[in-house]
Amino acid sequence: MVTNCDALDANKTAIKLGDTVTYITKATAENTTITEYISSINGASVQSGSTKAAYDNKPATVGDYTVSVKVKFANGGLKGGEGVCAKKVTATVDTPPCEYDSTLPKDSKDRKPPVFIPDTGAGSVIGAFAGVTVAGALLHNVLARRGIRE
Repeated sequence: MVTNCDALDANKTAIKLGDTVTYITKATAENTTITEYISSINGASVQSGSTKAAYDNKPATVGDYTVSVKVKFANGGLKGGEGVCAKKVTATVDTPPCEYDSTLPKDSKDRKPPVFIPDTGAGSVIGAFAGVTVAGALLHNVLARRGIRE
């Protein structure tokens, strides 16, 4: 009778927070059957009584997680929990882009706020002066032509 936990495979080992990792256990059971898969994260049992070789996990916090599986057999044997039946996954946070330049990460040494030219009002004064000058020139032209005709 051969019973063994052969491997624990993970579809990802480095994830962003909020991603789901699927673990698949491979086990050998000759002349007996697999009755249960017991999954643990960092030593704490998170799933027991499962007859499925696959286990999905979505880490809630940033950090390193070691997921292990023990396989229970109908003959009373229990194999796994370490070595090839354990997998380390690292969950990280997406680094948000720089608020000034989306091509840079938020903590880039090259991030600089944009340069703003203050509105001092001089542009408005010059615009008003130019408008009055043009209007005065047009009015002078009209009145001067009337004066010549008379």
